[in-house]
Amino acid sequence: MENEQRILEHIRGRAYELWEANGCQQGNDMAHWIEAEREVRVQGDKRRPGAASALVTAGWINVAQKLASEWLCLNRPAAIN
Repeated sequence: MENEQRILEHIRGRAYELWEANGCQQGNDMAHWIEAEREVRVQGDKRRPGAASALVTAGWINVAQKLASEWLCLNRPAAIN
């Protein structure tokens, strides 16, 4: 689990860098995430052949759920008084 968290943090950080590099435009979060995940996977393959499947253990469904959850938290409407 600790390794999975470290990998996800690395992907999240790289996705943020990609977002900044593309002018901080909204709407490309999934594309940035997928590109960041690909880069992390390739980087891991170079360090340890055969490690690609071990690098991203959360799976696509869990990644999508985490992204959706984070998006909802960041875009929650203000409470109505």
